[in-house]
Amino acid sequence: MQGTTFLWSGAPLVGKSSAMRELIPLTRERSPSLLIHDNEIAFSMAMRCKIANVTGMALNSPEFVKAFNFQGQMDYQLSCRAFAAQGFDVMMPSPSEDLTIPIPVGGEKIPLLKKMEGDFGGRIKFFQLILVPEGIELDSGNVLEHQAMLAIEEEIQRRREARGTGNLHQQLLDADKCHATYYRERLRKQLLSHEMFPGEIVQARVHLGETPAQVAQKMCNAMFS
Repeated sequence: MQGTTFLWSGAPLVGKSSAMRELIPLTRERSPSLLIHDNEIAFSMAMRCKIANVTGMALNSPEFVKAFNFQGQMDYQLSCRAFAAQGFDVMMPSPSEDLTIPIPVGGEKIPLLKKMEGDFGGRIKFFQLILVPEGIELDSGNVLEHQAMLAIEEEIQRRREARGTGNLHQQLLDADKCHATYYRERLRKQLLSHEMFPGEIVQARVHLGETPAQVAQKMCNAMFS
């Protein structure tokens, strides 16, 4: 029987990896065969850094993304589909914040979300993990300028510095995440996607100060409510 893939979109540094470690025990009764397949396994930090070094391309540059990241993402999706075809439910954490991107299919262009639905045979569900201020209404129109987001941007940068300590590969990959509006720009793409597909993307909204266990519980609730 074909398994279901749970795509969890979340910007780097939002807390996906920490929450995932807490999430599996919460889901065992609902989905005994659930496994997490991280994109870092399919296209590792070391591999990306090595490719950049050999080719001379800047990491995360448009040229690098087009030449290598895109193929790595396609291979990652293919491996998730392969696991699902064997009957596993698959947790697919991914930085795929923008699901509105037009993708060429059969002479026309369709949004990435619809392309993925076709690729996964309809056995895919879309979720977003977003870090937002508590009690504040945000949308794609106000998130870049909202003052309540400043504290969250500061926390994202603190996490970036912490995870790069002693890890040169991580520092290189995070070099494009240092600017003051980094997280708001990524979050805006998620909000745009949710606004375009409100009935097909479920959000788990988390706040500063919540533990990975609390975040995992919100993710579990989103998946199985």
